[in-house]
Amino acid sequence: LYPARIPQSGGLDIDYKTDVIGQLFVKRNNILEYVIDINGAGTIRKESMKLQPGNYVIEYRKKDSNSTSDTREVAFDVISGGSQNISLY
Repeated sequence: LYPARIPQSGGLDIDYKTDVIGQLFVKRNNILEYVIDINGAGTIRKESMKLQPGNYVIEYRKKDSNSTSDTREVAFDVISGGSQNISLY
């Protein structure tokens, strides 16, 4: 047996300028796989997490919006040992 090789994680920092709701997805083989909900609301305006290297997408909209036409998408890459900063709205 060979030991499993897990790459070093990368960092993701998300800043919220306004209350938002959304989801984080990882893109594998052109398919978006759900990772976690994004709930940027209240007094906390920043969220940090560690992710495995890969291609990611955040789909989100303002929390008070009920229209799918207000949905926005941000695509980005996480690299091993790197850090990514994303601002929503």
